[in-house]
Amino acid sequence: MSGNTVAFLDTGAGKTLIAGLLLRSYAHRVRKPARDFAVFLVPTRVLVEQQARVIEAHTDLRVSKFTGDMGVDFW
Repeated sequence: MSGNTVAFLDTGAGKTLIAGLLLRSYAHRVRKPARDFAVFLVPTRVLVEQQARVIEAHTDLRVSKFTGDMGVDFW
């Protein structure tokens, strides 16, 4: 894959699954000792939890969750 891709789909159409499968296919690039990493941005805390569960279920990657109520604006 080269460049960026935008998936514009209705709610419940599988955007999260697509992202999880893409991360799984590129997992070799973000495993240690590689310096690469993946960032998955979502607008709400509920989606942070949902996306993290899907990524954990479909990949063997380590998932960290960061939300605004953790004071991340002040890091």
